[in-house]
Amino acid sequence: MQRIFLAFALLFCSVSVFSQNNYNQALGVRLVGGTTISYKNYFGGSNNMELQVAFWKNGTRVGGLYEFNHPVSGMNGLNFILGPGIHFGRWNGKYKDQHSDAKGSEFGIDGIIGLDYGFPKIPINISIDWQPSLILAGGSDFTPNLGGIGIRYTF
Repeated sequence: MQRIFLAFALLFCSVSVFSQNNYNQALGVRLVGGTTISYKNYFGGSNNMELQVAFWKNGTRVGGLYEFNHPVSGMNGLNFILGPGIHFGRWNGKYKDQHSDAKGSEFGIDGIIGLDYGFPKIPINISIDWQPSLILAGGSDFTPNLGGIGIRYTF
């Protein structure tokens, strides 16, 4: 975790002299409840796809979200985000042994709601969001999740 933070701090310092108002892609991390590698790609207009690979103590999860971005009036660079998604997860053996309903793998649908801000003078994007999920196969659980805080390099 410290290495990821240090890498982003160095990246931030090395590129902060550049100016970037708009971006088409973003790559970074999303934290809270584990570590997620996040990649965003805009389709033009205000919609984007976000791919995520999450790692936490109980397994891994790969997911994709389609996000609708709505600018917050009076706040240049701030967007309200909302969208659906899907995920595929894999539990580790220890978690599977402790939870009789965990089958080892899961598939489900996700949602996301939150705020996303792109800094006008530096190629950094931050976000705060809530991403609940519903497991449809491999279990049957609603996961409210705690939300997440993301920081990404934009290009």
